[in-house]
Formats: sequence, structure tokens, C-alpha cells
Amino acid sequence: MWNFFSERMGNIGEPNTIRILRYVRERGVTSQIEISRNCGLSKAGVSEVVQKLMSTGFLREVGTSSSTKNGGRRRVLLEFNPVAQLVAGIDVGMSSAKIALSDLNATILSRTKVTFGKGAKPDEVVPRLVKAVRDLLKGKPADSGELIGIGIGLPGVIDYLTGTLLVADTLRGWDGISLRDTFEAQFKVPVYVENDVKTMTIAEYLLGVTKGVRDFVLLWTGTGIGAGIMVEGRLLRGATASAGEIGYNDLGFLIANEKEYPLLYSGQKDFGDILSEDSIVEAYQRAAGTGDETSCDIEVILEKASEGDEVATEIFKEMSRLIGTIGILLANTINPEMIVLGGHVIESYPQLMLDVSAFLKKDILPAPVQKVKVVPAHHKTDGVLLGAIGLILYELFEPQPPMTHMKRRYRNAKESSGGILVS
Repeated sequence: MWNFFSERMGNIGEPNTIRILRYVRERGVTSQIEISRNCGLSKAGVSEVVQKLMSTGFLREVGTSSSTKNGGRRRVLLEFNPVAQLVAGIDVGMSSAKIALSDLNATILSRTKVTFGKGAKPDEVVPRLVKAVRDLLKGKPADSGELIGIGIGLPGVIDYLTGTLLVADTLRGWDGISLRDTFEAQFKVPVYVENDVKTMTIAEYLLGVTKGVRDFVLLWTGTGIGAGIMVEGRLLRGATASAGEIGYNDLGFLIANEKEYPLLYSGQKDFGDILSEDSIVEAYQRAAGTGDETSCDIEVILEKASEGDEVATEIFKEMSRLIGTIGILLANTINPEMIVLGGHVIESYPQLMLDVSAFLKKDILPAPVQKVKVVPAHHKTDGVLLGAIGLILYELFEPQPPMTHMKRRYRNAKESSGGILVS
């Protein structure tokens, strides 16, 4: 059945076809006349493309319009069929992974979770992830199509072109593993692997607070700090896929006076260390004079800050100045329209975002920081999972030459399988 899917992929890759498909998907219900008028295409051209998309299941008829006042013909109404194909998304964390099956509108149809011990090796974990995807596919809706792609988000520096995990501080022992090769061999569909923060950035761009915003930065804090950078609607990866790894930046001259950070600073070398949740906990323990780690964790400190505890609130003020410093550098360098803040601390203590925004406005170059809006991330616990799904949807539906990689992946998968599609 490979020719069926390669033909379908070929259809989507045509500029007029993707334009029409995207228009109907965004419009909801429409007609060929409206498509022709709004996409600037001839009626004959639209008719040909619509027939292709209907024959492959991406479009379907949903009745007819009312007749015109002058008794004109009723128009056949069309809509996008989101279950024409399915997408799998995987969010791999330190000790668990979320797996979901979604339609082409990123609506999650089913999901599961795989847990494993911290430090588990990939040969222990990956086969379980493959099985989880297969199990979800076995229970897919009867009226849905087959799997069209898999997106995977995980912590570390990722070689996007090969799907290889290059640097894995969190997933020890996963360095050099190509999840793309493994999953493409198993499922014979394109597989995209991306850093978790970059994946969250895709989720916000397609489905979140920055939908329609083409220039923005997402800053995420947790075990450290990382950034996802979107420039003119494209995710910035860089020559070695290291764009956004701001946690490795040396504090150096950026902390001109260590006395400005008397609670947080204790000799840390980079932003990832000083802005980590562990650093926040250690700072509170030092200031409060407690060495009992069991009685003080990030949740306790967040609760204390919300209650007005002086030490906790001052720690988060210092944190806001550090994040604000990074924000100023990015605003002056990239000139984004938005800076999106995400992570558990941001979600739990909204005052931090307000403090970051206020600090940004103090920059000596007013134009970039006065323009930029600081907003919280829309997607929280499922940001990476939805972003993993979004990696495929971005390739399918964005208004730029999106299908080159997808079609190459299909061709390579076809060749490796001898032309036989294995579902």
C-alpha cells in the first residue's frame, strides 16, 4: 500500500494543494467558489485539487449551501477531515514518557504513559516506547486513517537532521542515540526528534499564546534555563543545533555586582546553575538557616512566597532580574514581539513574570524592550507532548516549502522496507 501514501504525500507537497488544504482547515466549512476567490486560483484548478484531496480523504463533503436570492445553484460544502491521518507524539523525561495519538488538528485521541527509573538506558526504554505507540495504533478510531508521522521531544542537544541526541545531561547514557532511525525503521513514517524546549516553542507557535506571532522567544526554567527562538515563523536551530542553550552562558560580566544577588549567588558559573530549582532551594536553606532538605523543597518555597515570606519573595526577585537580563540580551539581539515564560515556578508564582517584564523596561535601548510583550506559556504539563505532535503538523501545514524533509523521509523509509508499508 506504499504507493497510496506516497501519492498522498506528493499531493500535499504541491503548492496549490497545500494552500487549499490549509485554507479549508483554517476556514472550517467552505465551498470551491470561496476557495477559488480567496486563494486566487482558477475554478478548474481548484476543482482538480479538491477532487484529489477528497479521493485521499483529506477533504469531505458536508452538505450544500442555501440557494441564492436569485435562485442560483446550491454550492457543495467542504470541510477538512482531521482524522484522514494520525500523528504520534512522545515526550521523554528523566523518569517517564508521555505518548499520545492525535488527529491532524492536534486533538489528542488517546494517550498513555511509560515510567522508568532515573538513569535507565535507552535499550531498556525505547522498546517500551515503540510498543506504546503500537498499542495506541491498535485502538485508533475505526474511521481514522493511518499514522503519517511521529514527533519526539526530549531534553538535550539534538542533531535535528539525524535525530541524534548529541548532549544528554539529563538522560545519562543516551548520547549518540538516534531515536529517529529506530522509530522510522519500526513504523516506516517520518520521525522528527527535537529538544524539549524547542518542542514547547512549536506548541506555543501552532497551538498556544503566540499563534500568529512569527518572532518570539520562549524561556523555560526548571532544572536550568533554556530558550526556544522563533524568527519569521521558523524555529532557530543554528549550525550545531545549539541555538537557545542559554543555560550554558557564563555569568561573568552579566553579574556586574555579586552583591545584587546575595541570596541566589553562591559561586555558580552559568545561568543554568543559578536559575535551577535546586539553586532556589539551596538559596532558601542558606538564608533560612536550615539544612534539613526534607523540610524544604521548591513547593514549600513557592507556597511561602505566595504567603509573602520575605526570604522567598526576595529570592524570586533576584531570579526575575537574572531572567530579565537574559531577556534584554535577546530583545536587543533578535528583537522579538513576545517573550514567553514557562516552567513550574512561572506557573506557580505569577509575580515573577510581572517582575521580569518590569526589569526589561529599564534597558538603556528602549525600542526593543518597549515593544516586546512578556506573557506566560499557554501549554504547561503537555507542552512538550503537543509540541512533538506539532513537529509533524508544522511540516504539513505551514505556508512555506514544508514537505521536502517529509517526502525524503518517506522515500528513504520506502527504500529501507523494500517498498512495503508496515503499519
